[in-house]
Amino acid sequence: MDVLNWRWAFFINVPISLAILAVTPLVIPAVPRRNGIQLDVPGAISVTFGLVAVVFGFTEKSLVFLMIGTAALAVFFRIERRAKAPLVAIEMLAWPSVRWGNIAVLTIFSMEAGLIYLVTIYLQKVLHLGPFATGLVFGIPGLASIVAGVVAGRIVARRGARPVLLFALLVQGGFTAPLIFLGSDPNSMWLLIPALFVGFFGHITAVVAATVAATSGIPDASKGLASGLMTTCQRVASTIGIPALAAIMVVRADLLGGIHVALASDVIFTVIAVALIAVGLKQVRPTQTGGSGPI
Repeated sequence: MDVLNWRWAFFINVPISLAILAVTPLVIPAVPRRNGIQLDVPGAISVTFGLVAVVFGFTEKSLVFLMIGTAALAVFFRIERRAKAPLVAIEMLAWPSVRWGNIAVLTIFSMEAGLIYLVTIYLQKVLHLGPFATGLVFGIPGLASIVAGVVAGRIVARRGARPVLLFALLVQGGFTAPLIFLGSDPNSMWLLIPALFVGFFGHITAVVAATVAATSGIPDASKGLASGLMTTCQRVASTIGIPALAAIMVVRADLLGGIHVALASDVIFTVIAVALIAVGLKQVRPTQTGGSGPI
């Protein structure tokens, strides 16, 4: 973006996608279609339209589009319950561990995606850093994500998914709270980078614990469906989290004040979600048919 402009960050995906489309038939063998199974086209159309409408409603502050998007997503859920080959295995939400694990996933990814967006705006619009320098700022706390990816699985195996998830999610939200006090002075970096470092560690640890929670206590044959549902929640969360916090940010006339309000909203939402998840997972225990460790 330093060399060209921000639009090229989106255009670069086009040649990569075309290359993948060209190579895929050569490296992935064709699988015979099962009789009577068709693509869930109505589901794909309704969920795409619904998410686009919701995002547009947030970004344009349009209650009409928010309502239209919500209605389209409701139609999508109805379609998925009746489809022979649904895009998303909605019925998996009947399992408490899957349901609350996915609520955790929605919280983790929506709030972290929104946080990264807000910090990017802060670095570029308030501190006036360029894209490259902004990337370097995120690179330092990013090391914590690497460490967390290595050790989080061991922590979950020893302590159980539920306590690790709750604590890690509190760390993610708790170390977002200091960012509310960021100022317009470059010295705020001394607050920003350490808070992001610890918060990123909590984020990745929470992701690992939520993954275990969302795929535990169910039959082994259903774990693939549960994993697919969780991946869908990740994508939806990232899609919704950024415009939701951005809409809160623009409520204030001054940019820095708006960022502070949006960050505070991130923290409050995370704390509320932790309380609900704690109650929801409290009684969950692995079943004999599909338990994969303590929850």
